[in-house]
Amino acid sequence: MEELDIVSLLKSGVSEKSKIVKIEVKNPKEIFKDRAKSTRPVLEISTENNARDVFTLPEGLSYENGKFVTTNKIRVVQSLQNKNSKLGNFIRKYGKLPEIGMEVETTVNEKTGFTQIVV
Repeated sequence: MEELDIVSLLKSGVSEKSKIVKIEVKNPKEIFKDRAKSTRPVLEISTENNARDVFTLPEGLSYENGKFVTTNKIRVVQSLQNKNSKLGNFIRKYGKLPEIGMEVETTVNEKTGFTQIVV
């Protein structure tokens, strides 16, 4: 049996595939408490392997009854085109908005030690 080299695993940025099991819209204060910098609603996305990630919901886009609804296309596009948009980066990597059952790549965040979605 091969000996597990934990140091190599930590340095290599090991990732795994997992399916999205829950998408919820939340107020940033619910997640970040006093550290919340914005009042824009956020999407909290959870996967089968307990990865959890938070994405700011752009203006002009809402998530209702398990579906994304566009209320202002120009605002959505402006937001998602920004290279700092985490949701925009998600779309560029996976080719579409997140949805329940979608397979994504997850990894451990080096700073926090928590598992998150790779974008």
